[in-house]
Amino acid sequence: MSYQLIAGSVLIKRQSDGALIPPDPGNRDFREYQRWLAQGNTPQPAPPPQPSTQPDFTGFLDLILVSSLYQSIVAQSTTNTAVNTGLTITMGALLLASNGRPNVDGLQAGINLLFSALTYTPADIAELTSILAQTNLTNIVTIPQP
Repeated sequence: MSYQLIAGSVLIKRQSDGALIPPDPGNRDFREYQRWLAQGNTPQPAPPPQPSTQPDFTGFLDLILVSSLYQSIVAQSTTNTAVNTGLTITMGALLLASNGRPNVDGLQAGINLLFSALTYTPADIAELTSILAQTNLTNIVTIPQP
């Protein structure tokens, strides 16, 4: 007999039949599990959670707002109308997406406009690439090439 813990749950999984056992002293299976533990046995640890493959627009918004790239964009938006427009389009699309209404075409259009008018460095591109990867947006948003 062997058991496995379940991540984020108080239930225990019995490996032989996949039964989920609640931590209830009145439950015969739980008492059997307690005896098994008392004999010096150890349950298998919970499997690590699988990383999400879903796009995380809220995470992207959170990370971009604290990035040095965003600070540069904001500074340039005060003197460059195209950067200001690109920033407005991009942030509007991100706000919609973070509220469950993604407009990927709008987001890409804003980023395209930004990068056509923005003065940026290779470090800015590396930072944006990292943020896209962390938030599973790499396959959704492309960084325009100079």
